[in-house]
Amino acid sequence: MKRIQVLWLVLLALVFTYTASAQDAKLKKTKLHDAITVSLPQDFAPVSEQEMMAKHVSSRKPVALYTNPSKQVDFSVNLSTTQWQHFDLPLVKDFYKASLSTLYSDMKWMKEEIQEIKGIPFAIFEYVGTVADEEQENTIKQTKPMQVYTHIAYGLVNGKVVVFTFTAPANQQQQWAPVAEAVMESIRLKKTL
Repeated sequence: MKRIQVLWLVLLALVFTYTASAQDAKLKKTKLHDAITVSLPQDFAPVSEQEMMAKHVSSRKPVALYTNPSKQVDFSVNLSTTQWQHFDLPLVKDFYKASLSTLYSDMKWMKEEIQEIKGIPFAIFEYVGTVADEEQENTIKQTKPMQVYTHIAYGLVNGKVVVFTFTAPANQQQQWAPVAEAVMESIRLKKTL
């Protein structure tokens, strides 16, 4: 009986330690744009122009791109050029879900919802996406498919879609999911964007 009590106490201590470490990830309020503020982990830093070009393959540069010291976990903000009406958020959600689905060979959806953050409606997605290298089928050396944990929020302000993306290796999801959630909940957008 005493062993069970000791095991129970150890288990409880581990749960509280994990919860505390996720909640204690010190976040620092960061102004990313005149109209965009978010709280990021204190050890996140903006990436250099060279790193940005390597990490973010797109014709348009993101508004902001931050990474952790190991450069495995990223947070970015982008503005879409596509114009939408304020009442189009359910359509925006469906559009971006379909678009995200084309990027991965397999996806495990954890969250797909419309949520309000500080008075602004967002389409929120959380998933683990797998990218399999289909070109390696006939090669001698094959690599494991890459899995990425992503928490993404699409906010609709003044006809523009603001995209907040938090990514981490899927094997670090437990560590980073609570941090990603806290970061997303800290988003502050001015309606004058």
